Amino acid sequence: MSDAAGRPRADATTRFSDRVVDYAAYRPGYPSGLFAWLAERAGLGDDADAVDVGAGTGIFSGGLLARGWRVAAVEPNAEMRAAAVTAWGDEPRFAAVDGTAEATGLVAGTADLVCAAQAAHWFDLEACAAEWRRLLRPGGHVALAWNRRDPEASAFMRAYEATIVGNISAYDGVTHRNLGEAGVRTFLGEGVEAASFPNHQDLDRAAFHGRVLSSSYAPKPGQEGCLELAAALDGLFDDHAEDGRVRLVYRCRCHLARWG
Repeated sequence: MSDAAGRPRADATTRFSDRVVDYAAYRPGYPSGLFAWLAERAGLGDDADAVDVGAGTGIFSGGLLARGWRVAAVEPNAEMRAAAVTAWGDEPRFAAVDGTAEATGLVAGTADLVCAAQAAHWFDLEACAAEWRRLLRPGGHVALAWNRRDPEASAFMRAYEATIVGNISAYDGVTHRNLGEAGVRTFLGEGVEAASFPNHQDLDRAAFHGRVLSSSYAPKPGQEGCLELAAALDGLFDDHAEDGRVRLVYRCRCHLARWG
């Protein structure tokens, strides 16, 4: 597997295996307005079939299910897929699928929407294009979404960004910004629509640490740099917390195109 710039990503499907608990507990959800926008712009009724590619622990799947849609959550990482089953396995409209973005294993022509949230920067997009077109029904759509931190939203957010950049050497190598606006539009092709939605998390100290540790680039306990990062996060929290919490601010950006 390679990323959008052609760099090898052989570990892309396994690198979150030791972060599943933090990921499921501390990653942000997605605004309900995003799913309402998808329903309106893609013309999706209550009986739509959605494929959530790179579904992880099922965070985005939850928003799709809330619209009443059937969801096939495609996730190659066994630990993350198991977390998605824990979250949504009792829902009859949900199915967890052991597959990749490039080879889902799903039946052709069965999806009204193929989407990926916080994941497309890990994919081989050329291979995805063929696979996703295979899945779509006539009139079907493709959507890509990310929660992107807003570093200019507050003094805390500016300090947070500086802390991450200054304490995590691997940050620039795996950030989703490597697949930017131009790359997304090139992949999706003509007729792309885009919308942004405000989003945030209010986190206590433990959740703040957990949110950072859920990122694949953050050193885990016992790894080099972890103690230094923890100390920096504590200092940041002490300087900016109000009523025992800090607010991480995001802009949730979604792109949509008709492929079917």
